[in-house]
Amino acid sequence: MKKNILTTVLMITLAITTSSKAQIGSFPPRMTEAQRDLLVLTSASAGLTIWCTDCGGYIGELNVYDGFNWGKVAFATSLSADTTPRAKIGTQVWTTQNLNVSRYSDGTSIPQVTNSATWSSLTTGAWCYYNNDPAYGVIYGKLYNWYAVAGIYDQSSLSTPSLRKKLAPSIEGYHISSDIEWTKLTDYLGGTSLAGKDLRANNWGSNAFNPYGFSAAPGGIRTPDGTFNGGVNSSSYSSSTTGTATWWTSTEYDAIYAWDLTMSNLYVTSRNYSNIKTIGMYVRCLKD
Repeated sequence: MKKNILTTVLMITLAITTSSKAQIGSFPPRMTEAQRDLLVLTSASAGLTIWCTDCGGYIGELNVYDGFNWGKVAFATSLSADTTPRAKIGTQVWTTQNLNVSRYSDGTSIPQVTNSATWSSLTTGAWCYYNNDPAYGVIYGKLYNWYAVAGIYDQSSLSTPSLRKKLAPSIEGYHISSDIEWTKLTDYLGGTSLAGKDLRANNWGSNAFNPYGFSAAPGGIRTPDGTFNGGVNSSSYSSSTTGTATWWTSTEYDAIYAWDLTMSNLYVTSRNYSNIKTIGMYVRCLKD
C-alpha cells in the first residue's frame, strides 16, 4: 500500500510533464508530508526528490532523501520571499495567506491533535484543521494553539524561553506578527471600527473591498474545550456570510492569555479576553 502511493504520484507527475507539446521542465513527485512519511525507503533510495506540498513555507518545499532521513533543499532567501503571497499596507508587508506549516523552522515536527480532550489540556504546541477536515485547510491553512506560536515544543521550553523554536519559516524572511504590529495595521486603516472593510475578502460582510488583497476570511476557531466554531467551508462569500477570522499575535498577555486579532463580517477588533492559549487560531506573518 505504501509503495502504491509513490507509484500513483509518479504517474500523475508523468502525466503533468508530458501533457504539453512544448515541455519546459519536469515536476518532482508532489505529496503531503503525511504521504511522504508513508513511503517505504531504504539506503538505496538515496537521492529521491519530492515536492512536499505542506512542508516549509506557504507553497511547500523541495525534499531529498539521503538514505536515512528527509532533508529540505534551501534556496536563496530572495527567491523564496518572492514566491510568498504578500500585500504592502502602509509600510508593512503582510502575507495574504494563513500559515500552513507542520514543522518549526528547524524541522522539528509540530503534532497534529484531533482529539478534543487532548487539545484542551495541552501546554505545548499543536495544530489542527478546522473540524479536523483537510478541506478547510485548503482554504484557510492550519489552526495553531498559542504554544505553537511561541515555539513551545516540550515542557522544558515551556519554562525556559531560550529553548523555544520559531514557527515562521526562517527562509521566507517573515516573522509572527506582534500585537503592536497588528495595531499599527488597524491604525493605518482608520482604527478597529473601520479596518475590516479593507481587510476582509471581497464581499465577506457589508462594505468589504479588500483593496490590498489581505483577504481575511471566516476560517473559525478551535475553542478551549477542543470543539470548533465560526468556520465556513467555502471560498465564496457574500454580505450575509457569518463566521469569524481570528489570528494569534506573538504577544503574551499573562500565563493563561495571549493577544489576538478577531474579525467578523461586521467588525475587526483587537482584544485580550477569551483568548486562552489553548484556543486554535490562524497565524499571519509580517516581513522582517
